[in-house]
Amino acid sequence: MVLRHQVRQQTSIIRNNEQRFRYLAEHDALTGVFVRTVLLERLEAEMKKAAQNATSFAMFMIDVDGFKQLNDTMGHAAGDEILVALSRRIQGSVREADTVARMGGDEFIALLPGVHGTQEAERIASQVLGAIYVPFAVRETEVSVSVSIGVTVYPGGGKDSTSLLHSADVACTVQRPWAAIAINCIAMLRRSFLRIPNSGLTTTLFEGVASPSDL
Repeated sequence: MVLRHQVRQQTSIIRNNEQRFRYLAEHDALTGVFVRTVLLERLEAEMKKAAQNATSFAMFMIDVDGFKQLNDTMGHAAGDEILVALSRRIQGSVREADTVARMGGDEFIALLPGVHGTQEAERIASQVLGAIYVPFAVRETEVSVSVSIGVTVYPGGGKDSTSLLHSADVACTVQRPWAAIAINCIAMLRRSFLRIPNSGLTTTLFEGVASPSDL
């Protein structure tokens, strides 16, 4: 009886340790969001599902503008606080079924299954921007942070993970001088405007428009 109890106890400890190690392997140590490998695995699974069912999904690349300067000015500890708060705001702005991952440094990716085209992607992106627009409280100081968001929609932005990530990266880079969202699709460059809810701020929206092979 005692031996059986000990075996159960040891099995429970091993199971708990396995779950802990799995969590540590899948989640970023600083922010708690998923790591790059998990994002890539889910991206591959989502592409396979979308191809089979003829559906689409969106992916955001979110990059903090001037993060190095912020780190140099306020210190790395303050920079880490902002990254943690930023990741929570991103998670709170997307849907429960979406995947948010930290790709490294101040770069995040959000994978959004079942998004049907750019309009729905724009709406969710505006929610992310609206949340980040509110200043961060860091050591009794309000810090305003701006981000660049590049959005790509499958299959227009690419039919493999490398192309999709490249499309989102290009969209993020292209829009940076205008502090806007860039939507990377197909065909031509069209300019319009996106208003962030409750902020009174208007940003320029670029729908991107070359095929991935041209980027």
